[in-house]
Amino acid sequence: MDLSQKMLRVVHLDLKGAPPRMHLFKTLFPLIAAAGANAILLEYEDMFPYEGILKNASAKNAYSREEVRCCDRIALCSVTLLI
Repeated sequence: MDLSQKMLRVVHLDLKGAPPRMHLFKTLFPLIAAAGANAILLEYEDMFPYEGILKNASAKNAYSREEVRCCDRIALCSVTLLI
């Protein structure tokens, strides 16, 4: 059965405000999957490392590009879909 035929069980993480440190995702994502989720929606908002004309939209403590890539890799080891 491909993903288009599967019911999605999505957990939405809003990272604005008090975002977790990257190392916590290594524990959190497997717990989310163990609870039955097969997708994670990451809402970075101002924690995303925007560049160029959007650079001012990033918070001073925004994740780095490498941290975002690392988070994506960690998530995809636990769930089928990352949104």
